[in-house]
Amino acid sequence: MKSSIIGLLVILLVSLVFVAADESNFISDLLEEFPGVYEFRKYAANQYCFGNNNFKCNSQGKITEIQIENINQNGHVPVSISTLTELHKIDISNSSIELDWNNINNIKKLDILIFSGNKHKIVKFPTLTIDLKYLDLSNTRFDGELTKLPSTLLYINISNTGLTGSIPSFINNPNLRYFDVSNNKLKGDLPDFDRTNLLILNASNNMLN
Repeated sequence: MKSSIIGLLVILLVSLVFVAADESNFISDLLEEFPGVYEFRKYAANQYCFGNNNFKCNSQGKITEIQIENINQNGHVPVSISTLTELHKIDISNSSIELDWNNINNIKKLDILIFSGNKHKIVKFPTLTIDLKYLDLSNTRFDGELTKLPSTLLYINISNTGLTGSIPSFINNPNLRYFDVSNNKLKGDLPDFDRTNLLILNASNNMLN
């Protein structure tokens, strides 16, 4: 009986070490990528959950939310962000930080993604395959046409992003409640949509028929 209890304790301790390792590795990578940002330097790799506005954690010390604003140093979000298994919200706003969009698709619990007002290298509009519910890419420039977005989305704001092409038929997604695609370069007709589901639609300042 005693040996069984000791074995369970060992397994628990090993699990906790691996839990802490994923989060600490990400924080260390973030500090390495942005060495001049005081906002990040003030966090020790094992104290990211305490007394800060950039990270929120659950009771097991797993990062659940990341909020980064007004960081003007160029750099990329570390690839190790995909190891944060409980991460459900990313908010990176008004910064010069870039995302690896393919890597974002590896964060399986992510349901809120805010990447607004960012000055980054202009890339094609991302293809997102995860079950997002809230997407805000407003005032961040992209190249090319609007791609298909997850059918799980309730809120989409992609205004003032420089998008071209037409509005895809996903606007008729029954889950969608808010869709803002204003101030772009979209052409063509506005697809049919169910007005009982889509409560707010803003497609102003485009070149629609």
